[in-house]
Amino acid sequence: MTRRCTWAHPAAASWRSWLKADPAAIPAGARITDARLKLHRADCSADDDCVEPAPTLKDLAEAWSPEQSGQALAAAASDEAFDTEEGLPLPLQDLNVGPLVADWLETGENHGLSLQLGDEKDAAPGMAYHSSRSADPAKRPRLAVSYIPSAAPGAPQDVKAVPADGGLLATWNAPQDPGSATDALKYTVVVHKGATEVARQTVDDTRAVFSGLANGAAHTVTVSATSEFGTSKTTDSVPAKPVKVASQDRYAQAVRDYFEARAALLKGTHTTAEKAAAASPHAAMFRDLLAGQAPDLILTREANARHGRHFSQVEATLDELLTGPGPDDTVVVRGRVAERTVLTDKDGDQEPEEGEVPGRFVFADGVLRMEADDAAVEVTMPTDEAAAQAATVAPPAEDSLADIVSPEDEGLPIELDADGMLVDDPAAAGPPLAYAAPNHSGTASWAKRHVSIGWDHSNDCANIVSKALHHGGKMKIRKGPSRNLKSWYRGKIFSKRVDSFT
Repeated sequence: MTRRCTWAHPAAASWRSWLKADPAAIPAGARITDARLKLHRADCSADDDCVEPAPTLKDLAEAWSPEQSGQALAAAASDEAFDTEEGLPLPLQDLNVGPLVADWLETGENHGLSLQLGDEKDAAPGMAYHSSRSADPAKRPRLAVSYIPSAAPGAPQDVKAVPADGGLLATWNAPQDPGSATDALKYTVVVHKGATEVARQTVDDTRAVFSGLANGAAHTVTVSATSEFGTSKTTDSVPAKPVKVASQDRYAQAVRDYFEARAALLKGTHTTAEKAAAASPHAAMFRDLLAGQAPDLILTREANARHGRHFSQVEATLDELLTGPGPDDTVVVRGRVAERTVLTDKDGDQEPEEGEVPGRFVFADGVLRMEADDAAVEVTMPTDEAAAQAATVAPPAEDSLADIVSPEDEGLPIELDADGMLVDDPAAAGPPLAYAAPNHSGTASWAKRHVSIGWDHSNDCANIVSKALHHGGKMKIRKGPSRNLKSWYRGKIFSKRVDSFT
């Protein structure tokens, strides 16, 4: 560990210490459970009654070297101080910086730590510690890290096979124990008819679609998880039999026509739901659902028109289609829905937007009644003891209501008009906080490279955006408990990591 400077702040100046640990000795994939700074006082012997202060610790958002100034060190430090899980000041030896070490390993970025006394507003006696140049190796600063070594992941949980016409949908939950700090698991999914393997896929997601299977025959799904540290045991589903659905092509075409009608309302090709539906020979199958959505679609089109924009492109494609029986004699069409829209303004500038979701379309008595995210509907809640604890134990409460900053007191510096859109010339909100504005090109580049990355939170579309802002755009995450409703934070509920991405 490298250390520089004395830790004090007399009345005329502020002093900070810089420490940088080398985590190279920590094995790849290890899960950090604890990390403590071990510093030895140079101004106080072991026989003295040394009072250890509660320091303010910040990780560095930018690189700093001892050749630079103290002002540069202060500027390189994060705006937010590292918080303990308890949210209380702690003596240095009691401060667990494990979340910081885990972040260094995850991101590959470690610029070191900045230590200071309090907020540096009031003068106080300084403390001196032995540095990395101490003649006694035992007195040099070190970082004591406890961790769980990496291993193969546990077996996937709750494997399920959902039958369809000529195919099935396989779903499962991730292993309770991923075996390492990485969330990057791959799953091998094998379908057997009797003892014969009839299909196989390797996927990153916790679902897979299989077609070309024999109706009426029992099929079993087997799933295993693999990381760079090994492969898990397999988990089997209960056998499922694909079943014939009459006129399945008609249901699939009705869904496609439904998306065409939605697009027509957004683009203004048709001005009413009735006219948009009438363009399809399957209008009777989706007219009612479209009529319920039409007011919002038309309001969106008109609001954009008031801002000089229009939808020049609205497209939706349906792939990996499965049509099968649903509950209460319904028919369910499943498919990967990829949507693309392009907003074009009066100057010809375009704003494209793309999205993809596993769609679920439920027909009752031949009429489309509901669309939903199939991944959210088909999820199986874990039933083991650890999952029950995670679901029932709430995060630590704030010490008092005064600790929570209300939305009114911490309003977003964004001005919106009556349509809920950004005003053309928002009022200046003052200088931004250091490191608050992300690097735009870095954010976009990271997102493109990691478009298939696994989510930390199921059904949370903000997750990939927040990761791109943090890892690519270098926007900082608050480490520790949430002290107000809009903080990004990293904390724990017992051994379970809890991240907020707000």
